[in-house]
Amino acid sequence: MSYLVTTPDWVTAAAEDLAGLGSSLQEVATAASAPTTGIATAAADEVSAAVAQLFGGFGEEFQAVSAQVSAYHADFARLLNSSAAGYASAEIANAGTVLASAATIVPGGAYGQLVTNTATNLQALGGAWAANPFPFFRQFLANQAGYAQQIATAIANIPANLPNLPAAIEAAIQQALSFNAAYYAQQFITTQIGFAQTFVTSAINGFSGLAAGLPTYVSGLQVAAQTLLTGNFTGAVSDFGRATLGLLVTGVETGPVTTTVDLLNLTFTATVNPTILGPLGDFFTIMNLPGREAQYLTNLMPPSLPRQISQNFTNVLNTLTVPSISAEADLNILAGTGTLEAFFGLPLVATYAAAGAPLATLNAIATSAETFGQQIAAGNYLGATSTLFDAPAVALNGFLNGNLPIDTTINVPTGSVDPNLFPTNVAIVLHLPSDGLLVPPHPATATVNVPPSLLTPGGLSLPVTIFGTPFSGLLPLLVNYTPQQLALAIRPA
Repeated sequence: MSYLVTTPDWVTAAAEDLAGLGSSLQEVATAASAPTTGIATAAADEVSAAVAQLFGGFGEEFQAVSAQVSAYHADFARLLNSSAAGYASAEIANAGTVLASAATIVPGGAYGQLVTNTATNLQALGGAWAANPFPFFRQFLANQAGYAQQIATAIANIPANLPNLPAAIEAAIQQALSFNAAYYAQQFITTQIGFAQTFVTSAINGFSGLAAGLPTYVSGLQVAAQTLLTGNFTGAVSDFGRATLGLLVTGVETGPVTTTVDLLNLTFTATVNPTILGPLGDFFTIMNLPGREAQYLTNLMPPSLPRQISQNFTNVLNTLTVPSISAEADLNILAGTGTLEAFFGLPLVATYAAAGAPLATLNAIATSAETFGQQIAAGNYLGATSTLFDAPAVALNGFLNGNLPIDTTINVPTGSVDPNLFPTNVAIVLHLPSDGLLVPPHPATATVNVPPSLLTPGGLSLPVTIFGTPFSGLLPLLVNYTPQQLALAIRPA
């Protein structure tokens, strides 16, 4: 391989010097043209005529050679001039490319994007809060007003109920005398023992599940490390997220499935209430024990105002601790379309929101590292410097405004009696997002995969939007969504 370095200015100067040299040669050749081709005879004898003819022939040959040299010189000068112009054009084009690249990677651009995205998300957060400020507190005050109204109504009805007061007192005394304290005491003790057993069993299952899942988790980390070594940093972050999710959630139990198949219109509807399996599900079970205890005590109360208050308190505890999932999938086989509606309990949404900002930050850092490596390999040192300068802003933008989806697969039985006619299982791949701290509420997405069958010869893979529970960053969840859900929990039926 050979290398040639050119300087357009030098080439242009050489072409100009060559042109000047050619002009000088042309002038000399022109000046010598007449004296060398028209030599006069020195005398009238034959020898003088022969000498004059000989030198005249030399002059004509000199002029012919001079003409060829002039033509060659003109061609060479023209070639040198065109080369200089070509080199100059190439330099201009290269400079334009460098400037264009520099314009697209001006240092600080990521900082502007960080400010813009953060301001937009904060504005959305404030707008959502202003549209429904303090929902839980307002519902709490509305409930107090309702309780006061019930008390006022009861007081107003006292005169009308006075004739029935002796009978009511007698009935209350008889009920108190017939109260089976031993039965309820035994029931209370049995219930507490059951809760204690549930706590111990769930704790053992949770920690043993973590221990049993560690080898698989380590294998997942090794896969992430191998992906990292290939330079695919964002893929390594996704592998790390999937490995961590697999350690906490080992699967999904679909539970009872309600299916409806319309052979006439070739539509399929499935309703499921799945539960998550693995250590996270066991720990959620422990978290829900206070809610179950509160519900047990509430059920012991007679219908009254204290029972309403106790039930509202129980509803708040269950809203905060029950990781419920309910989903309904609708497929239209002829149209090749589908819809999916899913509702997730607050603990599940909060878990994804809490894990979202760290994962989105890692993904942003990985993206910067991947871009930096590619630019260094391509020799784009200006771009690499800009990427390195912007890396803190990119990382912070990921923490506040980033998004990293993590896939979770749920296999839904169809209830088909003939697998050749219609598949016995439909796989729903949930693309659950891990969002930055400020990301506004948005729907998740999924892919419904239907295996090949008689009704679906080539199989189906339908991307769908999941309607129902929105996903968001942790701050919108705490500021807006959680108070709204708690307000619904204490709202009178």
